[in-house]
Amino acid sequence: LIVEPQVKQWLKPYVGGEELINGGLRWCLWLKEISPSELKIMPNVLNRLENVRKWRLTSATKSVQEYAEKAYLFTQDRQPKNNYLAIPEVSSESRRFIPIAFLTENIIASNKLQIIKEATLYLFGLLCSTFHNSWMRFVAGRLESRYSYAPSVYNNFPFPTPTDKQIKNIEEKAQAILDARAEHKTSSLAD
Repeated sequence: LIVEPQVKQWLKPYVGGEELINGGLRWCLWLKEISPSELKIMPNVLNRLENVRKWRLTSATKSVQEYAEKAYLFTQDRQPKNNYLAIPEVSSESRRFIPIAFLTENIIASNKLQIIKEATLYLFGLLCSTFHNSWMRFVAGRLESRYSYAPSVYNNFPFPTPTDKQIKNIEEKAQAILDARAEHKTSSLAD
């Protein structure tokens, strides 16, 4: 139920690792570009922001306290301005491949996603490969027994130097993955 219809344009899907893998969406208020005049006509949103401000003031983290007066902003904004690759921070050790997906700039990535801005079809294919997933199993951390994908997995990956023909081949395979997913729109990546 939306009490303030003006809020619709500021509601954005919010996806973390759980949602990326198993489907579903959460929602957030993404107020980064909102003007004061737009904000003041939404008293319910202002009330929420006041609660955020008060909570931030009680935080033990100094940087969170400093954002109390900017309650309309996330304390960490790493949201890409274009489509991006999303990798869940935690994934089951029983999976042969970590589920990776392209997301649009309008889907807000939670802190439980590793993101790669301006990713290409070639990079998607490479990260979905047996080669990359073998590397990940060797170097990734663990959360209990699950894999914990961190930037160090990606940053230290021994990227190959492919020929144009190999790039084209990987791009074709990557597109085949995306096409297969498109045929099963109601299925999650876990499915």
